[in-house]
Amino acid sequence: RIAAAGGASQWITGARAREEVHAMRAHLDAVMVGSGTALADDPRLTARDVALPGGQPVRVLVDGELRVPNTAALFTGDGDVIVATRQSAGTRYEALQGAGVEVLTLDNGEGHVDLEGLIEALGTREPNPITSLLVEGGGGLSTALIEADLVDRLHLFVAPTLMGGDGLAALGSLGVTHPDEAPRFELLQLNTVGEDLEIVLTRRR
Repeated sequence: RIAAAGGASQWITGARAREEVHAMRAHLDAVMVGSGTALADDPRLTARDVALPGGQPVRVLVDGELRVPNTAALFTGDGDVIVATRQSAGTRYEALQGAGVEVLTLDNGEGHVDLEGLIEALGTREPNPITSLLVEGGGGLSTALIEADLVDRLHLFVAPTLMGGDGLAALGSLGVTHPDEAPRFELLQLNTVGEDLEIVLTRRR
């Protein structure tokens, strides 16, 4: 579970786990969230209280409906911001471009942002291609990425806390009717981070 039934999620894991995530942000090219997480948590997506060998990571927002307002925290501070949407017109689109935000229009033909096209666009971005991407999205974006088989590695921070079945699930439905159909990962590392557990998995190909 990534939140209680009412949506509260701060803080399930402890300070050490949050420090570890900031360190991960500092060593990767970009950090990505979906519009649901941006609206619910208003994250800055910056690396804080750590050394920044390459500067702040690029912040990527997947927002098919352009719902996240210009006042959101991720649009402030240093570093580039990219918004991936499926809408190509409208005042909101123009306002983002006018504010210096890089907007990518990627419609998969089914009313959603084309995530595979987004990963390709980020990897071929000029003059600074994005080759390492940390996704801190909620259940919706995470599920879509798993379904599209676009996840190479999972870092799961597990707290010794029981949220119950009415808590918000980390993943939505994957349509798995038998264990043989489930996406499989292999264990890379198992770390104790403060009072929490970090499980690092890699996709089994």
